[in-house]
Amino acid sequence: MTAARLFLTALTAVCLLASPASRPEIHRGGCPGAWVPDWGIRDRPGDFLPSGPVTSVTYCELILEPGPHQGEARVLTTGAAEVAALLNAMPTREELEARIRAQESAAGRPITGELHLGEICPLIAYDRRGSFVVRYEDGSSAVILLDPNCGTAYYDGRTRFLGNAPVDTFLDLYRRQLARAHPAVPAPACPSRAGPAGSTPRDDIARNRGTSRTFLPSPLAAATACRYGPDGRLTRQRTITGDLEPLRTLITVETPSSPGDTKSLLNGTRCSMDGSSPTALDTIWVTDATGATAEIRVWRAPCLAVLYGGSAPLVPGRALLERLDTVLGATSGG
Repeated sequence: MTAARLFLTALTAVCLLASPASRPEIHRGGCPGAWVPDWGIRDRPGDFLPSGPVTSVTYCELILEPGPHQGEARVLTTGAAEVAALLNAMPTREELEARIRAQESAAGRPITGELHLGEICPLIAYDRRGSFVVRYEDGSSAVILLDPNCGTAYYDGRTRFLGNAPVDTFLDLYRRQLARAHPAVPAPACPSRAGPAGSTPRDDIARNRGTSRTFLPSPLAAATACRYGPDGRLTRQRTITGDLEPLRTLITVETPSSPGDTKSLLNGTRCSMDGSSPTALDTIWVTDATGATAEIRVWRAPCLAVLYGGSAPLVPGRALLERLDTVLGATSGG
């Protein structure tokens, strides 16, 4: 999930602890249809979730703007029990505080004051809120509300601290489930004209990427290289065949989370950030095993840059440029 905006005038919010949280209104699809704004850090004894065989776990998103409406629900059946176990293993406030104090003491930084976990949280206006719906063999279900600001999960009077594991594990298992449902993926086609220089490259993979910093978390199923002239018109396209894992690795090396000179950011005065357009542009369109598509743009002239998703322009590595020239032919741009 991405933040729609950040309140600059108030960077922290104090969770309300006095009033009891109401139960979420359930949409006919089984997902929450309205958001319960505050549940605080109240807790009561017992396991977080009911016991019993789990048949599925659904990850729901309630999109808050321009008005509350449902995003597409993702239903996981294979591995659902694993996600339910992770939800049950989420720490209470006391357990997380003890863990943090032990870690800091071991590092020579003992904490003596209160930590106020779940009480003082960033005040980021996220445009959507997530939840899990765990369904059981007997037909019952449990709706777990997630607060991205406080990093908490709430269900039936109990609050736990979320971390990244439940959502990221769910998305990893969900991507594998999607991959099994997409045995054949056609090669993506090159648009006849390049996208506007200031636009964001398409990134459908982002939806199921989670907090992973790997741009392509799933194996590639198909890829196409495209070349555009100074007028932005398509001049050449080639389907990239054979083993696509080396290409996936090569693209991954171009991401900000990777070591090497590709982490160097351009100053943007000539490449895409000053309103100029490329006079020579290559793009790589990839479709991963889940059927999701993404675009990687490589400026070849008047300067060199790689753009993808919502990233800032990066310096492309030589190996990526050479691979493009092998597929599309040499270019005089760079």
